Amino acid sequence: MSILKNRKISFILLFASFVYIQFVTLRLGNRAGWGLLSEPHQEFVYFFLQIFVIGGYLLYAFLISKVKNPRIQNGIKSVVLVLSCAGAFIMLFSPVNTVLYLIITGITVFLLGCNISAVYEKLAFFIEDESRAGLCIGTGYALAVLLQYVTQLQWTIPVLIAVLLVLAFASLSYLLIISPKTELSTLSQKEQGSLLQKEQGAFPQKQQKQDELVPVSRLVVLMIITFALLLLPVFYNSYIHHLQIASGYTEFNVYSWPRLLLAPGMILFGMIGDYKKGKYLPLSVLCMSLVALLNVLLAGNGSNQFNMCLYYMSLCSVIAFYHLMFLRASVKTRNPALWAPMGRILDSGIVIFSFLVNIDKLPAVWIIAIDLAAVVAVVILMSVNGYFAFRETEAPEILEKVDPFLSLQEECGLTPMEVNVLRELVQTDDKQEVIASRLNISVNTLRHHVTSIYRKTGMQTRSALCKLIQPF
Repeated sequence: MSILKNRKISFILLFASFVYIQFVTLRLGNRAGWGLLSEPHQEFVYFFLQIFVIGGYLLYAFLISKVKNPRIQNGIKSVVLVLSCAGAFIMLFSPVNTVLYLIITGITVFLLGCNISAVYEKLAFFIEDESRAGLCIGTGYALAVLLQYVTQLQWTIPVLIAVLLVLAFASLSYLLIISPKTELSTLSQKEQGSLLQKEQGAFPQKQQKQDELVPVSRLVVLMIITFALLLLPVFYNSYIHHLQIASGYTEFNVYSWPRLLLAPGMILFGMIGDYKKGKYLPLSVLCMSLVALLNVLLAGNGSNQFNMCLYYMSLCSVIAFYHLMFLRASVKTRNPALWAPMGRILDSGIVIFSFLVNIDKLPAVWIIAIDLAAVVAVVILMSVNGYFAFRETEAPEILEKVDPFLSLQEECGLTPMEVNVLRELVQTDDKQEVIASRLNISVNTLRHHVTSIYRKTGMQTRSALCKLIQPF
């Protein structure tokens, strides 16, 4: 497991494992009801799967916000992972034309929603220290796409998929539950003791500053922008899905070669998201979405293969956008488990919306009106919120006394959350459970940040950190 100590590899493996599990679970779920339900009712299965995903996500985010004990949190994650794996195996080897398959599908997809929240919460704290987060996300997604394409259900033995699922769930278990304990074990007993005991000579307690958190209003704006961007290709997505259901995934299959464009597309837009801290990503996504939209509206549905290529490129640009935007913002919120996967949840939400309004059967004029409204909303909201601010602005000269914590942040490369943890360690004498509760993070997450602070500053005890701050 020494290779997993590399943060980039851990980041990529965690995301690739989860995305592959998600692909397989939803692909198996789409088969629920075959031979049991009529074609119109079969459409409802896809709709309800998205509702179950959102329900699982909301339940996990709620539980994590209430349960602060790390052992209980790990217990919840363990149970969810085990049941998810069992459900996927039952779906893989059971006949699809049974009521049991429908029930197992609902439960498994609900648990997938729980996994979404757990995985993205972990990704949020990976992304905090990772300057190449976009590339890691793109690479992980690309690996999952390629692996799923090679192991398509139509022409691959289920045993191979079962083996890959076991490996994917094992990776999730290690990176979500076991890995944090391993990181803590690298500390000496003295260092671990400093996390559990009070240190003498600490400064009076100070509460976390409210202005360090991302305003909820800005997160809501990001939700609206993401939903509008996902709305642009939704007509063609609904059209493809309708053809798949009608043909039973045989005559027309979304898992054909154009889907492979998701791999290079995700890497490309991930790299754009890393360049200059992603300042060019919003404009790139908007342009790509407009090109795909105009092609579908002007060229129609006659050239399905070319339309699918543009659809997948626009889709991966939006996926890269909402992953990076919400993950980066979530670490500055009180509940990362709620906000980190918000883009992915909106992705399910747009499916529900398109189903309710039956968008693929609307008149062309209505579709154009909806898309134009979405484009106008995106352009206005991005402009007002500074998404198109490309010019570098010089920071005004600071005349006030320099904040010692910010100075140490620049000198040692600390992340914003690590600075918050450092303030608590130096300015209070509270135990780790109290600090974790005040910062609204788990104790395991706190330990992860403390370990990183010690490594970056070269200190080994809490008292040494206090002395390190004093010269500033």
